[in-house]
Amino acid sequence: MLNNLPQVTKNILILNIVFFVATFILKSQGIDLISSFGAHYVNSPLFKPYQIITYFFMHSNTDFLHIVFNMLLLVMFGAHLERIWGPKRFFLFYFACGIGAFALYNAIGVWEIMELKSQLT
Repeated sequence: MLNNLPQVTKNILILNIVFFVATFILKSQGIDLISSFGAHYVNSPLFKPYQIITYFFMHSNTDFLHIVFNMLLLVMFGAHLERIWGPKRFFLFYFACGIGAFALYNAIGVWEIMELKSQLT
């Protein structure tokens, strides 16, 4: 199956699976990769700049279907887009979507905090 996947899609799939498996293995040793590499709000003391990229590959370790459906959609749509656009353009699209999702995650967090503050006053 992996032989038919375009290179960028295949590499993203492998990275996601490696991070997912490493999360389980290291969790048993007391190392929490989700806390270290997952997305945190920019103003959080847990935020580190590398998380803007590393969170692309982190998935919930409590819900196996999360990674299954994410990877299924990556293989179905990502491979198709990569074949149409080429590897460079698809990689830039994937990267831009990840950065945009991080920005949206932070914007919604700020909005929720502002809403909460307005309700308390």
